Amino acid sequence: FVIEAMRECICGTYSNDYWIDLLKLLAYVGAGLVIGIGVKFLVKKPVRFFEKRLEKTDLFKYGSYIVTSEETGREKPDKYIFMLALKKLGMSSDEVCMMGDSWERDILGALELNIKPYWKTEEKTNNEKVTVFNNFRELIGKI
Repeated sequence: FVIEAMRECICGTYSNDYWIDLLKLLAYVGAGLVIGIGVKFLVKKPVRFFEKRLEKTDLFKYGSYIVTSEETGREKPDKYIFMLALKKLGMSSDEVCMMGDSWERDILGALELNIKPYWKTEEKTNNEKVTVFNNFRELIGKI
């Protein structure tokens, strides 16, 4: 519709086709805007759900900074996410820990920056740098 409208601007209008194409374009832009805003709110809900669950534990007495993929525009295990967390905390990698349930996204990313990883899993690991835990109460005892 954009190309048709531009073509008609350059070559001349033909019985209101220009305005009809522009109205069609606006309909798509409006629909895209509504869908984009709706998706934004759906994406934010899981993050807020996670924050509420963490608030029920004693973990926030140790610190309350959370860094999400949505905030950084990148996915774990991208180093930038971990580096942003360190910057927010004003700490170095040997002063913090990473808790996660995904070996690939959470634990490998932490290990790459020498951050102490705590892995929530039922599996076992031979990596002595990784501490395994099954629930948050058990984790608090290991920190």
